[in-house]
Amino acid sequence: MTHEEILTTLGNYVDYLIAGSSAEAPLWNIEKVRSGKPNKWNYVDGCMITACLSLYKTTGDEKFLKFSRDFVDYFVKDGGEIYTFDANEHNLDNINQGKNLFSLVDLTGEQRYRDAINTIRAQLDTQPRTKDGNFWHKAIYPWQVWLDGTYMAQPFYMEYETRYNGMKGCQDSYKQFMNIKKYMRDPKTGLYYHGYDESREMYWADPVTGCSANFWLRAMGWFLVAMVDVLERMDEQMYYEYRAIMAMFKEAVEAMIQFQDAETGMFWQVIDKAGVPGNYLETSGSSLFAYAVLKGVRLGYLPKRFRAYGEKAFYGTCDKYLGVNDKGELQLSGICLVAGLGGPAAMAAWNTISASRLWKTTPRALPPCCWPILKLSSSKEVPLLWPYLPLVPACMITVRARPMSCLARFPQTGLPACSWPTKNACPALPAMRTLPRSWCRTRWKRKRSTTSLLPC
Repeated sequence: MTHEEILTTLGNYVDYLIAGSSAEAPLWNIEKVRSGKPNKWNYVDGCMITACLSLYKTTGDEKFLKFSRDFVDYFVKDGGEIYTFDANEHNLDNINQGKNLFSLVDLTGEQRYRDAINTIRAQLDTQPRTKDGNFWHKAIYPWQVWLDGTYMAQPFYMEYETRYNGMKGCQDSYKQFMNIKKYMRDPKTGLYYHGYDESREMYWADPVTGCSANFWLRAMGWFLVAMVDVLERMDEQMYYEYRAIMAMFKEAVEAMIQFQDAETGMFWQVIDKAGVPGNYLETSGSSLFAYAVLKGVRLGYLPKRFRAYGEKAFYGTCDKYLGVNDKGELQLSGICLVAGLGGPAAMAAWNTISASRLWKTTPRALPPCCWPILKLSSSKEVPLLWPYLPLVPACMITVRARPMSCLARFPQTGLPACSWPTKNACPALPAMRTLPRSWCRTRWKRKRSTTSLLPC
């Protein structure tokens, strides 16, 4: 398929997902439906609703907002009650869905969303921590820090503290990132290990470092996205901390680039074991890399030259694994279902992490692999959603352009989109006048234009 065909197909597929899903039975979490168990508040759904809210914001199509509200309202009740959410599980995965509530507060002003935010934030007050202060990934995994957990919890934590708590916890969030760099970064490769056990008691923990044995691609992808999403939510008053995380992000991306497959632009399931029997080029982690890099370039956290690496990962993954089966259904292969560090099937070991189950399209890994959406029409506004659909950032831009020309139409500036000079903006920029200030949280001091600025 051509790039335009890829994006058109995926745009139609998202419409299909929304039309056929409900909070009780989401198509992107189909193995939950097939299990016969009722759906619960979970991070997979949170990823998809993040995408739907972003689609509403970029297109103005009410179906995306209605679907998002109906879905979230199934769980969120009055007085801060969230159906099936249990703070006593102390599971960082359950924090992720909370990011959507900030957007719903901005869109609707309804108090119950604000109350639900407080309910989720309260979990972090009692979340167990390592001796150095990092959240345990889950209560059932004592003393363990996983890269996944940074994405699940830290963007919510940073946004809450910045919006509602006078930035009191922002330093705490920053220090947790610095601890991860201290304990989980490999100095030889610059990559980060999936997990760290402060107690060194888990069977996968190195007795000296406490780290797991391998560099799992999707975990590294989650971590890159966590950093770029946290940077987006940080206040400029955190001058030193902001730049420290930005430097950490850039270093991690540079480390990943050294392992990017030259032919496909993708990355291997075990990042540093290219071509080893049992290893494979993996879809979800490659798309996470592309999302983090392209967003990082757009927001000025990475040099513009890095955009080529993100585009190569995005289109390379689509070229290798995206297709349509004999029934005309979208088929996306090369997806790792799970490679966690818990339970007896130790995914920390090479022979299990490399041979983890592969899926096509239908399992819960689908939302992370629902690629960029571009509703193609030369005469209509289309959302450019790079390329990790469930994690589409709140300030993605609406443009009028063909897919390959979209990036070239963006103004060459480090300013957030709401501060772009009107005369340099892409043709659809006036649509951004409707965005509330809270959706563009980054405040830049440099390169301010003398021309008139759009209101945030």
